[in-house]
Parts: sequence; C-alpha cells; structure tokens
Amino acid sequence: MRKAMILQTILLVCGISLIGYAVRLHSSRSLPKVDFSSDTYIRNQVYLLLKREVGSCSSIKVISASGKRYVLSAAHCANLADKGIIAGTTEQGTVVGLQILEVDVKSDLMLLSSPDQTGGIPIAADVQIHEKIKTLTHGAGHVTYRTDGEVLETLPVTVNTGRVEVVTMTSALVVPGSSGGAATDLSGALVGVVSLCDGVFGGLIPLSEINTLMAGR
Repeated sequence: MRKAMILQTILLVCGISLIGYAVRLHSSRSLPKVDFSSDTYIRNQVYLLLKREVGSCSSIKVISASGKRYVLSAAHCANLADKGIIAGTTEQGTVVGLQILEVDVKSDLMLLSSPDQTGGIPIAADVQIHEKIKTLTHGAGHVTYRTDGEVLETLPVTVNTGRVEVVTMTSALVVPGSSGGAATDLSGALVGVVSLCDGVFGGLIPLSEINTLMAGR
C-alpha cells in the first residue's frame, strides 16, 4: 500500500533554483591517487550552472570508463544554455563554458563537455538499497553544500509536467537548484544525479541510466 501511494505521489521537478565500501569501477585504468571521498575534493569537481534571467542548477565532473572527463547534469537544466553552451562556475569562482553534448529527456540526463581532462569523480559500478550516500549541490543557488541520507526504492513517479520518470528515491534532502548535482557513495563514487524533490525526499536519476549514457565514452 505504501509503495502504491508513493507511485501516485506528484513530485516537483527539483530543477532550477530561481534564487540566483571500495570503489568498484568500470575501468581497470589507473586513476590518480586522490581521496575521492573528500568533500573538499568533490566540491572542486562541481559546477554551478547559471543563467541569471532563468535560474541555476548543479553539475558534476566525472571520469568515464575510458578515462575521459565529462560533466553531468539534469536534462531539464538545458534551458540554461545560450547557443548550446552553459556557463559553469567552479568553487573558486572561475567561469567556464560547458558545451552540451547530449540531452536525454527520458532519463533527465544531460552530458556536457569538460573544460579540461583533470580531476573528476569515478562512477560506481552498483549501488545498494539502504546504502549511505551524500549529495554535494548548489541547492537554492548557494555555494556547494552537503546533505546525507540513504538509498530507498527505485520506482516510477509522475512529475509536475505530467511526465512519468523512473527515479531512485533518497532520504537526502534536495531543494530546487540541486538538480544535476552529484549523489555519491561514501567512497566518493557517483551513484546518482539529482532530478526531483518534494521538500522531504529527493529523486535521483538511477545509476543504470548514467551507465547507459556513458557507455562507450
């Protein structure tokens, strides 16, 4: 009964803020010896996506299976682009242009170019229900901050646009402006990208969808 109620819940597209265990990797390629679990390190891989007259979202630089760097965000943040380029601001205040490479409306994922081929966080091979996770996002347009929770069910929900989206629910609090931001396991590997919120629970784009988008890259 509880799941049936959740299935009927209308969730908000968390989207655009108008306020202005060991890491199991897909690749055996050696990665730099860095502490991916460090909040400071992850913050330095996050970009605030901003278009002043529209709003803001979050994004995260990731390392693909081939070792290339890309930036991931939510597809519903694509309207922040100007001629296919979104302005991204680093934790240090540097502004870079991130080119849209692919927008998958069905999964709500957006793939962007990386301004360089350094840094990034790995993508986890899997994630378990009740696994502890953390998010580092620009919710409400603030500087990057952390929230904590655990992985709940993966299920279809109806968003406020009327579209049905499959999301992984989490008890980690996310708010408008968190969309596109990183949800990682405690080792710092990406397990989801923020897509939805209802003021209490967050909805993440599932890891399986991220792996599908990143396949072959």
